[in-house]
Amino acid sequence: MTALRAAIKPGRDRAVLVARCGGSAAHLAPRCGALVNQCRAELRPSAIGSAVKNAPRKRPRVALGTEPRRAAALRAFSYLDESPSAAAVHRLLFPRAHGPPNMAGKAADAKLLPQCAAAFVVNLATLANGYCLGWPAVELPVLESNGTALRPSPLESPLSKDEASWVAAAMILASSFTPPLYSAVSARWGRKLAGYLSAAPFALGGVLLVQGRTLGWLVAGRLLAGVGSGGVLALAPHYVAEVAQERHRGALGTVFAIQLNMGILLAYLVGAVATYRSVCALCIALPTAFVAAWTALPETPQYLLSRGRDVDALRSLRWLRGSGYDVEGELERLKKSAASSSRDEDTGRAQEKPSLADFFLDRASRRAFITVLVLIANLQLCGNFIVMNYAVELFSEAGSSLAASALTSQLVDRAGRRPLLLASNAAVAGCLAALGGYFYAKRLGLDVSPVWWLPVASLSLFVAACNLGIAALVFVILNEMFAPDMAHIAISIGIPTFLLAAFAVLKAYVYMLAWLDIYGSYWLFAACTLASNVYIFFFLPETKGRPIADIVAELNGGAKKSARHEMYDPVAQSEKA
Repeated sequence: MTALRAAIKPGRDRAVLVARCGGSAAHLAPRCGALVNQCRAELRPSAIGSAVKNAPRKRPRVALGTEPRRAAALRAFSYLDESPSAAAVHRLLFPRAHGPPNMAGKAADAKLLPQCAAAFVVNLATLANGYCLGWPAVELPVLESNGTALRPSPLESPLSKDEASWVAAAMILASSFTPPLYSAVSARWGRKLAGYLSAAPFALGGVLLVQGRTLGWLVAGRLLAGVGSGGVLALAPHYVAEVAQERHRGALGTVFAIQLNMGILLAYLVGAVATYRSVCALCIALPTAFVAAWTALPETPQYLLSRGRDVDALRSLRWLRGSGYDVEGELERLKKSAASSSRDEDTGRAQEKPSLADFFLDRASRRAFITVLVLIANLQLCGNFIVMNYAVELFSEAGSSLAASALTSQLVDRAGRRPLLLASNAAVAGCLAALGGYFYAKRLGLDVSPVWWLPVASLSLFVAACNLGIAALVFVILNEMFAPDMAHIAISIGIPTFLLAAFAVLKAYVYMLAWLDIYGSYWLFAACTLASNVYIFFFLPETKGRPIADIVAELNGGAKKSARHEMYDPVAQSEKA
């Protein structure tokens, strides 16, 4: 109590505290009531009267004066972290941050709609990314020809096959190197700024595509789109993982895959009916729409807490959970989790910002990154990118992948990550084996006309199964398995590894066809997929509905928790009380 009183500077700070709490002292815990009475005894009546007169006319954050004074008051309240009286004082000083009181005496559950809105808005950038990924499939044929009367070519001369391949590959190459930059910006200056910076290259690249008339302009536009793509891959899944509750984190994380496939499908639809310049104009319109909606979203509570902005973190959590929800318990848990990850377990002293060497020396981070590498290999060595090259002209398969991603959002928080991955990988391996058998029989000269439908059916089932499992979950799991101070390092090296692996497999496929033939290549992909299932079954920790601190503790060698993990639930907590 003495330390708490000493932390609040004499004068107006104590006067405002009395003014805010004096009329409601009966509703405070005894310790806070005693503090108010002691502060009142030390103040002159004129100071109390002035504070009472002026405080109600001002907004809660202005009532405590300048930022240093507000910070002093918050430091004072931190002495009561273990007592519910701290929340009571903060509620009285900052009522707008807490919303209306619950008259039933029981905390309301968090609203799902604000969390869904946040996931949808941040993945508008993913929609733009998918649109740019689907752009070459519909526009390269126009650029390689002289065009038609309805869709004239914008170039001075048609592109060759080699030139067209550079236009298609430029985006993937650029996106391989930019995630570390965006991850550093996100960690240092916030997720909001990283979002704005990821949208700008998309729009600038669209301008170059609309105005470009030579190969150089087109490649430059695609390179800029790749810069933005790297930012989206680093930002969108991480933002959703931080703003969603544990129980909804998996389902909301799959919105990334849904809107990525929606963007690809949108490119196919617009490319089928619109002119070249109209298709390119959407490369500008989509990121612009994202920026307009992005301004309405709050910064993540985790970033705000890392910067010591507790009140702003409280407001952010209030926006994300809805009115009537008691955010204090969840905020305290986030603060303790951040504090434990930033302090040395042996000495209790604050740690410095972890380096790349610290990342690999940390047992939990090292084991989590090995798991991520296996999942990346699973996605690339199942032939996802290669099979999609065969399926790009089949319009129905884009629809099946979108439906599968939407189904994943319903299953991931019900069945769990591990069962969904195991089942979808088994289906993928079966489709690949069937494709390999078809091509092997055809190579032997057997009559395959009775099963003419097998390749199309297998490809369609493959795309659906892949998007139901590994393609939708790899980024969800990447953002669930690392401590907050290690997450930006994991993203910085994980996403470039994913993109470079995709590029390497696409290039190696030409040599695989020469060595193994097409049927051997598909059988090899099936074998790699089944081998990934062995690792997933024995070593992948189930992350469904679990706090990240709990997952990290297990990776550090702690005891495995039961399938029913404990989560912060204000409704249940109030019922227990």
